[in-house]
Amino acid sequence: MADITHGTWIKDGKAVDVVYQSGIKVYGRNLFVDTKSFNNPSAWVAYNIWTKTGDNFNGLAVMSASQNWNGLTQVINVKKGETYTYSVYAKYASGTGSSNIYFRSTNTDTNTDIGAQSVNLDDSWKRVSGTVTITADGTLSARIERTSLNNNTLLIAGPKLEKGTTATSYSPAPEDI
Repeated sequence: MADITHGTWIKDGKAVDVVYQSGIKVYGRNLFVDTKSFNNPSAWVAYNIWTKTGDNFNGLAVMSASQNWNGLTQVINVKKGETYTYSVYAKYASGTGSSNIYFRSTNTDTNTDIGAQSVNLDDSWKRVSGTVTITADGTLSARIERTSLNNNTLLIAGPKLEKGTTATSYSPAPEDI
C-alpha cells in the first residue's frame, strides 16, 4: 500500500512515479526539484532573471518576471516516444493576456511535436498545463514565458513536469522531502 508523504507517494520506502485509481491517473512524480521554495538557484535555468516575491500561494513560494522570454526551467533528458505534461500555477500581477508554455531547450531544437502552447491569464491564480510528445532523444526545458506581445508581470508557483498526458495536482519531487 502506498501512502502520501508531504504530497509525494511512497511505497516500501521508495518514491512512486505514478498512481492510478480506478484507471485514472491521480499522481505523477514531479521531475523538477526545488519547486516549493525556490531556495536552490543552481537547480534552475534563468533563476537570476526571476524574483522571489516573498509571497506564497497554497504554501508555495511565488516567483515573478517582468521581462520577455527566459522562463524558469530545469533541463531534463528525454527519449523519443515519451510524453510529458508541464503544469504551473500562474497569473499576472494585473491585466490580461497570453503567455506561452515552451518545451524545447533552444529555439533551434526540434525534438518535440510542438514548440509552444499559448495560455490565457489574468490577475487570478489558475493551474495551466501543456503536453508534448518527444520526437527525438535530447533534452526538454518546459516553462512558461511572457512574450513580446505582453508587458504584464508574470507570477508563478508550483511548477511540475511529469511523464504522461495528464496534469495531476501539484506535488514536490521526492528529493525535496
